Amino acid sequence: MQLRSDRNRLAAVVVLFRDAMRRAILRPPEARRFSVAAELHQIPIFVRVGSKVTLGDLNKEWEEARAIAQKKPDLARLTPECAAWFEKHQTK
Repeated sequence: MQLRSDRNRLAAVVVLFRDAMRRAILRPPEARRFSVAAELHQIPIFVRVGSKVTLGDLNKEWEEARAIAQKKPDLARLTPECAAWFEKHQTK
């Protein structure tokens, strides 16, 4: 909760946050601390409700990244490209 002073009036403004992974709106208690469950691959990210920050669908991004990581890269094709890159950018 934030306190906002307007001349002689004092009003409490409730600040709400959105859990970026679950898209749930959280209302912190007076102590302004709250806990959320997080999987091993998740970092708890909270965005203030009403902010213009757009994170997209983080769970979908995670699933897409996992699918890409499941495919073994063709290292035989990459090795010559990497060697050429290092030769080109080698510090002398």
